[in-house]
Formats: sequence, C-alpha cells, structure tokens
Amino acid sequence: MKSGIRKSIESVAQRAGYQVIPQWRMDGYPMARHLKHVFEALGVDLVLDVGANQGQYRDFLRNEVGYSGVIASFEPIPELCQALVARSQGDPSWHVRNVALGAEAGALSFNVTNTTEFSSFLTPSHEQTSRFTESNAVARTIMVEVETLNRILPELRGRHRPQGIYLKVDTQGYDRQVIEGGLDVLGEFVALQTEMSVTQIYDGMTDYREMLGFLQAQGFSPSGFFPLNSGRLLKMIEFDCCMVNNRCL
Repeated sequence: MKSGIRKSIESVAQRAGYQVIPQWRMDGYPMARHLKHVFEALGVDLVLDVGANQGQYRDFLRNEVGYSGVIASFEPIPELCQALVARSQGDPSWHVRNVALGAEAGALSFNVTNTTEFSSFLTPSHEQTSRFTESNAVARTIMVEVETLNRILPELRGRHRPQGIYLKVDTQGYDRQVIEGGLDVLGEFVALQTEMSVTQIYDGMTDYREMLGFLQAQGFSPSGFFPLNSGRLLKMIEFDCCMVNNRCL
C-alpha cells in the first residue's frame, strides 16, 4: 500500500516537473547524482574503497548511486573487517581485505578511536576545533598490515579485468600517503575521490590547498566538491573532492 502511494506521488511530481527525494537520501544526494554521472561517463566497473570502516561507502554506492560493479574494500581494524566479510557474503561483487594502505608496505601502529570512523595512523588534534574531542579520542592502539596501491592494483586488474577504475580514499588525514603509495599506477584510475581537510583534526594532516595542488600535478582535475557535515556546522571541517583523470576529459 505504502509503495503504491509513493509511486503515485512520484508520478504526479514528475508530471509537474519535480522529483521526490526521500529524506534519508537528502544529505548524500548531490554526491550520488554526481558519481552516477561520472561512473556512467567513464565506464567505472571497479571501485577501490580505501578506509571501509563499517561499509558505509559500499552501501552508498549500491543504494544511492545505483552502482552494481565490483567493489574492493580495505579496512585495517580486525573486528570491523570481520563484520564486512560476513556482510559481503550476500554481495558477490564486494571483496573485503583486512589491510591498510599507505606510502610503503609493512606494519604500522594504528589509532582506534572511540568512534571508529575517526580511526587513523595520525594523532588526533583539538587545537582548531573541539567538536570531536570525545569521538576521535584514542581508545587503543593496534599494529596493522600496510599495503600500497602500487602493489595491489596489478593484482586487482588481473583478477577483474576492469575497463574503468575509481579510487575512493577516506583514511582520516592519511589520504596523501595512500596516494603516494600508488604514484606508479595512479594514471590507471579514471577518477578518484578523497577527503580534504579545511580544519585540522589530526596532527600532520595535509591541508586541502596542498592536497588539491598535489593531485592536479598528478594529472587530475576537480569534478565536484561536497561539504561534510553540511547544514550542521557554520565552519567547514572537511569536504569530499571528486577528481577526473585529465586523459578522460
């Protein structure tokens, strides 16, 4: 019954030149619409999800972008990875690995925070904002395996034979190191997405202006900017930046 009512409302709205968007989709709708266009235009069929946490990005791609291709997720926290592996059993195109990505392969100390999505190799800083004092406080430190894009991309390419590869990096201030570990293969990505910092919430994290210039120097052009915490804060903390490989333009 509810489904029929919803379809009727959507049909009436479309005839009047409007689109009905569920409230739960409002925050992510601008990015979802943009990525849908980027994925279709560039033929994306393999997404690298670096910093998977609880699988939020996979859910966003499947439920809001409408992407049905291969997703390779990387998550260093063991218990989160175990939960992702269990969830992935119902999605044969979703592959999960318990590893972090960085500038060099090896093992590093990793800070697991009270709210796990803030976990990072970097140390939390509260000098520029105290908003996340409790959320990104370090609960414990673990040693994690670190791989590089240079080493894992050839393996993924050989296994999945993709036509268009998209890189998403959300590693709480460590995105530049992840990309530096893939400079040999970065040109193979048709587009990428990284979280850029306006307000520093970790010691040593790269400023958004420096990060933007760094990626432009690697041959990528900005395609879309999407503020995080939109509508909740007057001061911007971070934003997601989508960039397209210049060879695809």
